Amino acid sequence: MLISKKSSNFAAAIKDITYLDVSKCRFYNPKSSYKSFCTSKIEMEYTPEKITKIENVIAHLYNRISFDNVVTWLNNFAEEDRDLALRLLGYMNFFTSDRIYQSIYNALDKLHKETQEGKIKIISIRKIKKGSEGITGWQSGHLIAYYARKASEAVCKTKIKVIREEDLKRLHKTKKYKIVLIDDIFGTGETFLDFYDYIKESIAPNWEIAALAVAYMPLAEKKMRRRHIKVYGEPIISIFQAIREAGMKDSTNESIYKKLSIKYGKKLYKAKDGNIKTLGYKNSQALIVFEYGVPNNTLPIIWSSKKENKKGIDWFP
Repeated sequence: MLISKKSSNFAAAIKDITYLDVSKCRFYNPKSSYKSFCTSKIEMEYTPEKITKIENVIAHLYNRISFDNVVTWLNNFAEEDRDLALRLLGYMNFFTSDRIYQSIYNALDKLHKETQEGKIKIISIRKIKKGSEGITGWQSGHLIAYYARKASEAVCKTKIKVIREEDLKRLHKTKKYKIVLIDDIFGTGETFLDFYDYIKESIAPNWEIAALAVAYMPLAEKKMRRRHIKVYGEPIISIFQAIREAGMKDSTNESIYKKLSIKYGKKLYKAKDGNIKTLGYKNSQALIVFEYGVPNNTLPIIWSSKKENKKGIDWFP
């Protein structure tokens, strides 16, 4: 399956899902798939039809995972649930490095066109330590800032400067600036707002604040809009809502996928296990993966491991 690059959001993109002839994929190697298949420690027999379905999902994920990886992940599920789990995996919103760059480029281009005056300054968001002063080290926002600097050369014909939060105190308060806080995803908006509250005393009244990410969810946008902060990036919604709104060619009701995610999510996390719930951080219900990692807004059945889940059960992401 592939998501059309022309689609403006994931719900629209799902409408364009089609099964591929994997033999025509650029990275297709029929021998490697069957070699991995034969050496895998699998718990059920995979028919040629099921192997083809797995190959289709791998193609949808831009051939960034191996046949072995998919089979190992499927073996987390009971045999009767594996077909449904594979179909759910096929709806993953996967961001390659190229797609991350394109998303940042589009967001920055829009932001630049809407900036009437003042220099743009980018700050990568860091997580605020709760209950104490200070912030954590560099996180994913620092990586996204690299993409933004690279894209700014094409958009603005010059590199936009990336600064640290302490540099705000050195900027002239009388000059006009647009301070852009950047991260890979705004899920609930909490990390953004915690960081914003941490730096807001250093922000002059005449400066404009904006948020930019590869992707953002409705809850985050709503919270930022209350603070009069505009968000730039690719909007995404709950995977189950996306399936429902798209009027799936897949006749399986979205509630079936949700029940599957809850069934196995409960094996990984209890309701009282803090903010990570059976459907992602604070019930985000996302199904998004970046080439370099997975945000915890995504369903835990995708990324959780024995080390990370609260029950210590064997689970292979």
